[in-house]
Amino acid sequence: MKTNRRKFLVDCSTLTLAVGFLPAALATAASAKTPGRAASFADFAAQCGTVFTVSSATAQAVQLELVAVESNASKHPLAHLAPDAQNEKFTLLFRAADRAGLAQDTYMFEHPELGRQEIFIVPARVNGSEPDHYAATFNRPNPAV
Repeated sequence: MKTNRRKFLVDCSTLTLAVGFLPAALATAASAKTPGRAASFADFAAQCGTVFTVSSATAQAVQLELVAVESNASKHPLAHLAPDAQNEKFTLLFRAADRAGLAQDTYMFEHPELGRQEIFIVPARVNGSEPDHYAATFNRPNPAV
């Protein structure tokens, strides 16, 4: 089958146009999985002392209380020169009522005010306690900037 120049150009233009829309389609699909915006430092700070339901495909749901929300803004005199200087940096500390036994992993956190979002946590010892605390550290673009 012989392809003429005009058909070739039309086919290439169609392909280029389709590929151009692919990133937008993927972004739309990704945002459909995680509706709304990610909770900010201020959002979490307002919920300190409240309980989150934490679950995963492999772990039974547990309740974790948000016990601390700390800003990780650097006090270094040259911090404003860092490539991530405008990022929102903070740490969340959660406590389990019982030994939850959660491993370092990403879990689905649900909260009545903040909704659902995935958060990566690591077990943490506080003052030599049993590992019934979990920490999550954020360093991401600041939504306010």
